Amino acid sequence: MSSSDPRRTAAQGGGPGASAGAPDGGAGAAPRPGAPPDGQAREPALELDHLVIAVRDLESGAAWCERTLGVTPGPGGRHPLMGTHNRLLALGSGRAGPGGDETWPLAYLELIAIDPQAAPPGRRRWFDLDLPALQAALAEGPQLVAWVARCTALDTALARWAADGLEGGRVQGASRETPAGLLRWRVAVRDDGARGAEGALPTLIAWDGQHPAAAMPPSGLVLKTFELAESLPAESSAPAALPARPGVPAPAFDVRHAVARAGGLPAITWQAAAALGAAFAVQLDTPRGPVRLAAPRFG
Repeated sequence: MSSSDPRRTAAQGGGPGASAGAPDGGAGAAPRPGAPPDGQAREPALELDHLVIAVRDLESGAAWCERTLGVTPGPGGRHPLMGTHNRLLALGSGRAGPGGDETWPLAYLELIAIDPQAAPPGRRRWFDLDLPALQAALAEGPQLVAWVARCTALDTALARWAADGLEGGRVQGASRETPAGLLRWRVAVRDDGARGAEGALPTLIAWDGQHPAAAMPPSGLVLKTFELAESLPAESSAPAALPARPGVPAPAFDVRHAVARAGGLPAITWQAAAALGAAFAVQLDTPRGPVRLAAPRFG
């Protein structure tokens, strides 16, 4: 959503949760060529996989996307485990320098909604979709709620968070057939469906082989900046067990430290939460011009 318009948010993906709770073109991405399979001893590293925008329903979400971003979202899929479905859009990015690599390779945007045709999932849906405050906000318009990061050492990153008292979720494997071939991935899903630190912490995913964004056509959207709150009030994300860095008050939850523990993410712009006014925010270049989307805090 925009800093001036609470309805301005965007995201896309097939999303984890397809056949076994995984994305239908959504969360996660294959490790870089030559990266060893997860489970081998190594340092984890993160890359932005996709941004998640919650919508009341996919029809109104697509209309918002066309009206606000000037683009039409592509097809997505259903997530039987979570009782959700989505639509997806490729997300371009600038390059790190002349002739350099893309800043956010294989990133995309996901619009996600509760699937009215799905059976009740028997659990809380991911991304806080069952949170009354979020549902009330969706009645006003789409909301940027989460970011998903592909991780080269998923188990290691989650173990580090667990050692610090953070709940990153349980790893679930899934696969889905697409016209471009079989997608396979592993994703960490929390039993309570909550976003880590109100969306400031990523949902972690690892793709096995092909990444869904590789088959997505260009959308005309470019991610220019990704801003993340360095720390949040402790009461906004229990537990606040991470050791504080110098300059971070003890009662605060140290988002920057938590992201570093999971492998870190290059090209992030770190901001004070008070200045940012959100858990995280992005700026997109769109056919309608620059659009700023900020993740609301419901804590």
